[in-house]
Amino acid sequence: MAELAIELRHVWKVFGSIAEPEFERLRREGGNKGDIQERLGCVVAVADASFSIAPGEIFCIMGLSGSGKSTLLRHINGLVVPTA
Repeated sequence: MAELAIELRHVWKVFGSIAEPEFERLRREGGNKGDIQERLGCVVAVADASFSIAPGEIFCIMGLSGSGKSTLLRHINGLVVPTA
C-alpha cells in the first residue's frame, strides 16, 4: 500500500449531548439534520467521513454552507476531537 499523508475512516462529529445508544441508532438509521436535531437535541456536523490523501496530492473539500467542511478540517489538524 502506498504511503498516506492523511487518512480518515468513518469519522463522526456530533455537537450536543448524546448517549451511546442514541448515537449507535443514529449511525444505523441516519436521517436529515432537522429531524436529528429535533429528536435528539444535537447537531450532526460530520457523518461517516472516510478518505485518504497521498503526500503531494491536491485534495478539495466542497459542500454547501453548514455542511461540515470546517469541522472536517478541524478534525484533520486536531482542533476538534471526533465523536467516533
